[in-house]
Amino acid sequence: MIGLVRALVLPDGRLAGILDEQEAARYLGLAAGTLRNWRVVRSGPQYVQLKRRIGYRVADLDAWIEERLVDSRGR
Repeated sequence: MIGLVRALVLPDGRLAGILDEQEAARYLGLAAGTLRNWRVVRSGPQYVQLKRRIGYRVADLDAWIEERLVDSRGR
């Protein structure tokens, strides 16, 4: 279930509190194209789409990372 996202559009057109594709890619250490490809195949972290803009909440990126945590100690 995707929660309601309240966003403030800044004067430069960016959404406050939400990372754009480039920022999210840097946050995850990935190429922006990887995030684009994942959206097409419905993989990767949750994202927000407001009209033509795509954004990522840091909390969603962190949750996606946590879901992939592997315990290398075999527990």
